[in-house]
Parts: sequence; structure tokens; C-alpha cells
Amino acid sequence: MACCSVITVQGPREARGIVNYMKKQAGPAAKQLDSVEAVEQFITSDAETGFAVVGFFDQARSATSQLYSAFAIAANRLRDSYVFGKVFDPEVAKHYGVEQDSIVAFKQFDEGKVVYQVMLLRCCLA
Repeated sequence: MACCSVITVQGPREARGIVNYMKKQAGPAAKQLDSVEAVEQFITSDAETGFAVVGFFDQARSATSQLYSAFAIAANRLRDSYVFGKVFDPEVAKHYGVEQDSIVAFKQFDEGKVVYQVMLLRCCLA
């Protein structure tokens, strides 16, 4: 009778690497970001990949939003490979030129960011 599932630790196999991995797993899959400054710091935090995904959502509708649910599932499944953040402040979304209920891939290469359209994502999630 098993009480838990076995997890394969990704990354270094020494104490420090395992502790860092477990800290990352213990926290939320998507970090809540409450200001433009927090987003700016977050999107440059993963120097290894140069890639961060940020969802901009309406907090009042997030509990029933299919887009938010899909984002949360993707963040949980891909948290070992990428960093995910979520923003509920419409002023922060406005600063980045996006509407709420948008997902943005920020990249430190190519064109810098890709905004995923809600309609396109809804078609893909249907």
C-alpha cells in the first residue's frame, strides 16, 4: 500500500541540487506577480533558458476560466523546464500592451515576446 508516488529528481544529484529541486516543487507552479517590477525581475530570472511564461488574468473570473485552468495545468507539467508567472492586476497587463486573459512568452532572444491570443488558445483547447 503506497501513500505517495515516486518522483524522479531532475537536475544535479548532490544535496544542494536536490534541495533546490524540492524547494521549487514545494512552491506554486506559477508565481504570482503583483507589479511591473516583479514581472521585469521574473522574466529575466531564468538565465539558463532565457524564457518565461506569464499569464495575465482577471482574478474574478480565474476560478471558471478555461484558459486559466489550461495555464495552471501547463505550469504544473512544465515547471521543471520553464518558469511560469501569473498576474491579476489589469494595470500591469496594460503596461505590457496585453489584455487580461492573455498568455505571453517572454524570450531573451528573437523578437522578445510572443502574445498568445485568447481566441487562438480557445480553439486549441476545445
